[in-house]
Amino acid sequence: TQFGLGRALELQGDLEGAYRRYGLAVLRDPYWPIPVAAVAQLSAQRGRWEDAEGAAAGWVRLSPGVVDAWALLIQSRLRRLERIAPGLRAEAAETTAEVAGEARKRFPDDPRFGVWLAQALRRAGRDEAARAEIDRLAGPDAPGSDDVWVAVETARFHALGDLARGLTEARAAVDRFPDEASAHALLAEVAYGAGAVEEADRATARARERAPDEVEPLRVRCRFRVATGRFSGAVEDCRRVLSANEADPEVHFWLGTALANTGQAEGAIAVYRRAIELDPEDFRPHNNLADLLARAGRTEEALDAAQEAYRLSEGNPYVADTVATLYLERGFGSRAVSLLEDAHAAIPDVPSVRLNLARAYVAVDQRDRAEALVAAWSNTPEGSPHAGTVREILSLESARAE
Repeated sequence: TQFGLGRALELQGDLEGAYRRYGLAVLRDPYWPIPVAAVAQLSAQRGRWEDAEGAAAGWVRLSPGVVDAWALLIQSRLRRLERIAPGLRAEAAETTAEVAGEARKRFPDDPRFGVWLAQALRRAGRDEAARAEIDRLAGPDAPGSDDVWVAVETARFHALGDLARGLTEARAAVDRFPDEASAHALLAEVAYGAGAVEEADRATARARERAPDEVEPLRVRCRFRVATGRFSGAVEDCRRVLSANEADPEVHFWLGTALANTGQAEGAIAVYRRAIELDPEDFRPHNNLADLLARAGRTEEALDAAQEAYRLSEGNPYVADTVATLYLERGFGSRAVSLLEDAHAAIPDVPSVRLNLARAYVAVDQRDRAEALVAAWSNTPEGSPHAGTVREILSLESARAE
């Protein structure tokens, strides 16, 4: 009954209601794979990759012979790798490679698992093994040699390690499959990454011509525009993507970033909150929300958001910098020092972390350590632009300590 209600709600577009009903069905009978699969698939559709991974792992345990269960588990793990702190990513990628390798053994005629295995190996830093796996798929008699998906994902694999090679492979995919929107969309993605903006724009237009209802090309362009500071165009693209899939938390995150950088702070706050509703496990909207709330003088709310971001990020040093800055505002100098020392050890060349650590040292009456930290650095090419800020920080914090 719960599963049937969930399916009806999903058909009506009430994805949150459907998700709850599917979850209740799993609670009623945790050994029935159909609602477990529904939870996994709906979580992936909504971009909640941690939930999707957990449910897909359950689906695999209950139905180890179902290829879609393994495919969703590996896709979810690969997507989650993008959010894991760099220091922890290789270990997680190694585990993902083990899962993909097991799936490739079970389903040797499905080329997707070989591609995903290669992508995981590359993220784990095992480039030689990754290239060997992708080369195995390149032969004329290999499974999927005439499959557009394999061609597209192979080009994406090469782009992960060598954008120039990836661009060549993406162009070759378009030449082989000129009528496939996915090939043009991939070319746009790689060309944007390589800085070939005009070529990427043309590829986006061609992808849209071939599949007018497909928003992935706009999604790719939106991400590129946010990453390169083209925020006005990004706002337009994000809104168009969300009109087709409002439940995409990643696009909400990009939209929030674009709004924040076009002077629309309140709109950005609302959008970040929506991103958090859709994917509460992603630390990034929590962190950016904290920054905006702090600028608005809403310190208590900002600190709550920053602490949640830090918990979710597993010690990300940039998030630690955000939390520590708020601790300094609240007068918690010792807590700030502890966080900032760890952050500075992880990212020693980031000016904001070094400067905030100097502030924290002065706040706890350790001025000598603050001066030692910034004195030599402020005379280097990297630090000289911040020399005035250093002197101002030391002066202001000394006065505050007195």
